[in-house]
Amino acid sequence: MSSFFEENRLINLLRQFDTNFTLSYLEKLRKFKKASEDYGLINSLIPIKDPTLVDPIAFRIEFSEPLFVLLSHPLCRMRMSRYFPIEFEWERFYVTRLGMLPVYFVDFNVITLIKFWGEAAEQVSPQALQSVLTQETTCMELRPATKVSYSTMNFIIPFGAELFNVSKEIDEIMRSYFKYSFWLGLKQGFSFSTHFLHTKTSIKYLLKVAKTLCLIDEINGYTEIQILDRTIKAHKATIRMLIEKDGTFFFQRREVYVPDDVLNDLSSFQAQYNLSLRQSFLNAIVLEVREKSSSFELLNVISDIGTSYFELVKTLISIALMRIFNSNDRITYVSDINELKTTFNNMVKQIGRYVELPATVSDGINNPFDLALESYYPIFIKEESKIYYLHPLLFSFLQPYSNFLLQKDDKKKTIKFLDFLEKMNNKTRYTGLYFDDTLDMFNDESKGELLSKLFKLTQRIKIAKLLQRYF
Repeated sequence: MSSFFEENRLINLLRQFDTNFTLSYLEKLRKFKKASEDYGLINSLIPIKDPTLVDPIAFRIEFSEPLFVLLSHPLCRMRMSRYFPIEFEWERFYVTRLGMLPVYFVDFNVITLIKFWGEAAEQVSPQALQSVLTQETTCMELRPATKVSYSTMNFIIPFGAELFNVSKEIDEIMRSYFKYSFWLGLKQGFSFSTHFLHTKTSIKYLLKVAKTLCLIDEINGYTEIQILDRTIKAHKATIRMLIEKDGTFFFQRREVYVPDDVLNDLSSFQAQYNLSLRQSFLNAIVLEVREKSSSFELLNVISDIGTSYFELVKTLISIALMRIFNSNDRITYVSDINELKTTFNNMVKQIGRYVELPATVSDGINNPFDLALESYYPIFIKEESKIYYLHPLLFSFLQPYSNFLLQKDDKKKTIKFLDFLEKMNNKTRYTGLYFDDTLDMFNDESKGELLSKLFKLTQRIKIAKLLQRYF
């Protein structure tokens, strides 16, 4: 096998693009590597080496099972397809195509790039995507031919995997994951969901993703932005983004561009409900687009528009839940209800007065906190005083088991399974796990094979959490 990987090319291009950003990536990768060693996960990762450095420049995680990705026109706006010459001997080369498609990779809770090579790059063409890319998100299943690799440089190599539509029920749940479990604050340097659009010789754009609660203060003049040989019609806007720093929540003012299609959606919503944009809040992605010598920010994707206190409660609870989950070492259990209420009340106290909302019928709800928490099922599950998170990797795992329906009638069964995974996480002895009656819920499958799958699954969840924590 060749020792030269896509990451080797990218690290050199990144050095040319921005040395400090390269150092930021390598430092965060070093911390991720150290944590992976401490948690006993390093053997689940494939290191990518570079002859100029002692430590790896990246790690890959390989998948052999189907993965869920979300597409939409706003999410995939920065897609790119380019001819790519590949040398195989001195002064001898052939030209292929590289298609890069930004997607929300649900299983790892990250915005990333799928890199299609050769004939597969046709999947990034406008003709191929015409029926898929609407304003609404669409879930698709990436089915491996042999394997799919995810790199810590934040791209997916599909190795012949193809995209397939999913059922309406799964599509709705995957949209909910995107809406309520994907939150990403602003960070300095390389951050989770950062990705690069590049040719063979240079990085054209570095894209940093933030997804948070936003308030629109003002829509200003019309302009046009040139990106990837395309013209994006946009408007200048002043917004405030929710920021968290050392447990303190506040709004930070930003000057952004709002693409025409996003503004049209906002205007349609405004007209339909007869509300000013100031009387609402957005669950939105702000994309920093960096060229070598300049940068700007796009209010690129609107996941949800809120106009009531109940919707604000639901949004803030989900932010609080993911903040707690990503900061602890558990894989299914998030917190007890009191810890969540403390974090939630702290958020409302600090930012509630800045969110202007109209009076609505939902203001009459007696227990908006409890009702909002119940409405997340099956992503977040409340059982007595405990709150669990059904990680998307777990949702993917449970799909083949037809007797394991994720309906509220089966909540006790789901909780039992999630508690069993926490036993694995707490290093319960193998014999104790083997004879646990939780495994009897999976029909006649070999307990040894099932435990092997579940050990691998818990490791994947830990890796996904470390990526969130250290990048």
